[in-house]
Amino acid sequence: MVEQTGVTPAIIAYITEAFAESKLAIWARYLDEEEMAFTRQHYFDRLQEWPELVAKLHQACREGVAPDSASGQALARAWLELFQSYAGTRPQTLQKFRRAMEQEPHLMKGTWMTPAVLSWLQQATGSLMRQAQGPAAG
Repeated sequence: MVEQTGVTPAIIAYITEAFAESKLAIWARYLDEEEMAFTRQHYFDRLQEWPELVAKLHQACREGVAPDSASGQALARAWLELFQSYAGTRPQTLQKFRRAMEQEPHLMKGTWMTPAVLSWLQQATGSLMRQAQGPAAG
């Protein structure tokens, strides 16, 4: 790749870190000190896994995979696991991330998430959460 583009691994690492830091700077406005420390500590751990997962989400959306199907639920679980690896699992913290995503359009820039894919993912994770809660009392 270096021969073809002149872009070295060091340049790619710099761009990746700058991209991530731009997201962290926004999240710092929404998270408390403890939440931000956890996020900063873990954000880079699995950063390289996101492109492949987002590509799989696009493929599922394109192919009309039902969000509540077994494969849709597997993708939702993978997304949730990756997200929680840096966001944690506390409901209050997760709500802060959701609020930031709703109010900060810059957080979506460069993520390859389109409105259609995001809608599919929201349906899939919603279905996953409903299944985790079990059948409603009736």
